[in-house]
Amino acid sequence: GEADPFEPERGRPRDDLLETVGGALGANARSERSIAAALDLPRTTVQRLLKDLERDGRARRGSEGWIREPGAVA
Repeated sequence: GEADPFEPERGRPRDDLLETVGGALGANARSERSIAAALDLPRTTVQRLLKDLERDGRARRGSEGWIREPGAVA
């Protein structure tokens, strides 16, 4: 069968967390650690969510950190 969908700590639905992490991104690059600390989330959770956002074309990792992909909606 299919693997169970990832359920983040604290029982928050994954889509809500994707929106929260996506909303923390902007034009200024931020590190995973900075985002995790600001949102009070484990860094590993933030890493997974950022990879999902990147795959969906909503975020991009640059040389100085993560930014919202231009044209992407938070």
